[in-house]
Amino acid sequence: MQEGNSSRGAIVEILVTPSSKKESVEYDGNTLKIRVKEPADKGKANKAVIRLVSKKLGGCELVSGFTSKRKVFLIKNQNTETLRQLLESMKKQK
Repeated sequence: MQEGNSSRGAIVEILVTPSSKKESVEYDGNTLKIRVKEPADKGKANKAVIRLVSKKLGGCELVSGFTSKRKVFLIKNQNTETLRQLLESMKKQK
């Protein structure tokens, strides 16, 4: 997983699957994968990803990858270590 810190939070790369049958957030220890029901049309999937990431990880901002399945997000008020611990706890809940 590509990650880093900024003065505003943690930077993380997310692999997005639009037009999925169900919404999910998955972390396998390396890759953060998000599936959303909305299609990749006129920003609908991006809005759904932002909503889901905000719900699971806290406030976020899409930094790059607006038209790509690989997106880079700023997770506000988090650092990479705290974010990694949160993702690891999500992985264990499966």
